[in-house]
Amino acid sequence: MELESLKTNPLMESEGVWKPIGGGRVLVASFDNPEYHTMLAVESRPYQALSKAGGAPSPKVIEKMTIKVMAHTILKNWEGLTIKGEPVEYSIENAVKILTEYPRFRDAVALIATDISNYQDTADIAGK
Repeated sequence: MELESLKTNPLMESEGVWKPIGGGRVLVASFDNPEYHTMLAVESRPYQALSKAGGAPSPKVIEKMTIKVMAHTILKNWEGLTIKGEPVEYSIENAVKILTEYPRFRDAVALIATDISNYQDTADIAGK
């Protein structure tokens, strides 16, 4: 295996890349970006004591935390998204709502964010 084939562009990972989705497109950063890791650490801090005691947050708590962190650090923008034919403007609040109410959309965003080929120099960097 050629290890160089695993290299990614850190700027692309942080700022995101535009990817088509349905009739629109989304700007998605990599899960391997510093902003994501920092916010995830902050959001999970209240549950550290629970984890040390052998417990874990409920699946609903984990899902809510994941959605919040994705909305702030992974799903950076979109164009052409609609609900019942009405355009949906990008905002972090709308991102939280859509990632919550449309889990298959959330899954699609997560797949983009985990595919390293999206963050190599041949991908479409944010805004270009």
